[in-house]
Amino acid sequence: MLRLTARRAHSGDASQITDLFEQEYDRYFGKFSDDELLSESLESATMSIEGGESPWGVVYVLQDGHGDVRGVSALKNNRSGWCEYSSTVIQPEARGEGGYPALHRRRREAHKDYFPDTKGYTQTVSFSAKSQNGSLGAGFVPVGYSDAQFFEANKGDGRISTAYMLDSNEEYTAEAEIHVPEGPIRDAASKAVENLNGCGVDIDRSFVSGGREPGKLEVQARVSPGIGQARLTALGDRRPGSETREYEEVLGWIEDQKEKPAIEWIGVEVDAAIPAAGALVQDTEMDFERYQPDGARTPDGWRDLLGLQHRPQGPRNRELIEPVFEIVKKAGLPSSYREDLGEFSETAVHRVEMG
Repeated sequence: MLRLTARRAHSGDASQITDLFEQEYDRYFGKFSDDELLSESLESATMSIEGGESPWGVVYVLQDGHGDVRGVSALKNNRSGWCEYSSTVIQPEARGEGGYPALHRRRREAHKDYFPDTKGYTQTVSFSAKSQNGSLGAGFVPVGYSDAQFFEANKGDGRISTAYMLDSNEEYTAEAEIHVPEGPIRDAASKAVENLNGCGVDIDRSFVSGGREPGKLEVQARVSPGIGQARLTALGDRRPGSETREYEEVLGWIEDQKEKPAIEWIGVEVDAAIPAAGALVQDTEMDFERYQPDGARTPDGWRDLLGLQHRPQGPRNRELIEPVFEIVKKAGLPSSYREDLGEFSETAVHRVEMG
């Protein structure tokens, strides 16, 4: 039996951390695949913490009795009002030794200590249902499914799909009226609310079809051909870094991205309380990605976000726990049922082929 200890990572751990990610993924993006960049980022986080400031994030490692790094996980403050419980990799031979709960406890402590006014979310991979089940056991609830969003590949399997999950231990706005027309996207959003309330979150959402007056939007758009991704966020109010666009301009931007061969996945997140949310559902023919209560923190308060996605085509084998599988079915995402894989901690697991 391995004796594993979870501790905060330091700059000298960088090469062992990137080795873990390279062993898990055929390719990975960002600081966790670059020794020098990760070392600098870890040093920056340490300096912020020692200086009494909030760091960009906090990284923890699992260390065995010989001082070798066997696992890693992070908490990143990468979205206004939200912390992502992210980037968890544990060596296969070290799994099942209590490492994940230890890492999660440390991330909980970091959330409380460094980012106390934020909520928590995670995006768990869908090539293994165990990660989804681990997050579910830690209090995170599925509210969406992003199909082949990330360009990282797992053992030759291509782009990665994830289950989007929110922390059920947080407080959320109690009531709101949401513009989503009847159909599979409203059904999936309703299922997300049901999942949250089933885990003790008391929220009420009234779904309405709304009028056809989308008007002008405050937009932030990002296009990343290198990773085959484009994302647009649209809110009804002005905020730092946004630009005003007419609704028709937003539609044009989406269609332009669909025409680009380098862009494989498109995501649109829109303030669900404005008519543009319902209009985008009808006008873009995009699929459901997620429904996130209090998804955006603005100067005027929290706003729910409706996430839509344009997904890569082609077959992808995925493992989904029951609550995620229910959202996929409600959303009408193209899938072929393969087999039941039994249960993890009393949660049914299914293998499906997404297409």
